Amino acid sequence: MKTTLHYPTWGRLVLSIGLSITCIALLASCGSSDPDGARLPGYLECDWIVVSSPRSGELTARPARKGNLVNKGDILAQLDGVVEKAQLAEISARVEAARHRLADAQQGERPENLAVIEAQVAEATAAFSYAKAEYERTQKLFNEAAVSERERNRASSEHARSQEALRTLENRLAAARIGQRPGAIESLSAEIKALLQTQSALEWQLKQTTVICPEDGWIQDTFAEPGEWIGAGKPVFMIRPKGRLYARFYVPDHLLQQFETGSVIRLHISGEPKPVEAEVRYRSTQPEHTPPVLYSRTSQDSLVFMVEAILDPNDADRFHPGTPVEVEIKPLRQPARI
Repeated sequence: MKTTLHYPTWGRLVLSIGLSITCIALLASCGSSDPDGARLPGYLECDWIVVSSPRSGELTARPARKGNLVNKGDILAQLDGVVEKAQLAEISARVEAARHRLADAQQGERPENLAVIEAQVAEATAAFSYAKAEYERTQKLFNEAAVSERERNRASSEHARSQEALRTLENRLAAARIGQRPGAIESLSAEIKALLQTQSALEWQLKQTTVICPEDGWIQDTFAEPGEWIGAGKPVFMIRPKGRLYARFYVPDHLLQQFETGSVIRLHISGEPKPVEAEVRYRSTQPEHTPPVLYSRTSQDSLVFMVEAILDPNDADRFHPGTPVEVEIKPLRQPARI
């Protein structure tokens, strides 16, 4: 059944007057010639930092809590590193053992062995000196026909034998003082270098068990509790960094040229008596429909472009993400880089 509503005469009169007043108000607002009085709605947003665990393991400690102010380099959390510590201790012991072997190879024989060889060299030197003197005496007597040729040959043979024995012991002593062959020493040096590389890799792996704060800021949220198993790459903290707050708003197509990248705009922030300057850092190249939450008298275009303007670091930490803002449509005449 179709129902029709009827209005009395005075009711139609009141309705007509109300509609007329509304139309006049809308026309006045749309036809304003003062662009400085027009504003675009928006809100403050932050470049959140999500800190993840670089490796898997049990979360043993989490000194950082929600709302804490943290600095770059602070320890946010600690994972279990028992396996890495054991492997690092093993490789460190192997490096130390290889270094001792190299030092021993470079030093040669032990002092006790060197003393024995040196004594043998001294004995051989004395024997050679005696054999040499005896040969010279026998040679002189042979020249005077006082001894036979057989005696002279015996003295000459003894002199040559003692000389060769002395040369042999001297070479042995020199080799004992030098140590092992160069090839063996180079092999030990290469082994130490390889062990040191493995040690560095294990030290890096152990370092990954500590979650370090990447930047100054505040802990916005935590996603794990001590005792939980953390997977590699799983977020553990969300940090709001200092000085990285920006305004996000949507600009109609016919106003987009006023928000060039690098231009400085003025923001009216809720609770702030004076406007705050911000520099446009990003302007979307793709249009999108106006978000319903931003419908207002000053944003009635169906297609808009997202714009982001970063606040000065001195102003950024005074406000919070999600705070409503209003952006003046007309930017400053002379942009100043922030």
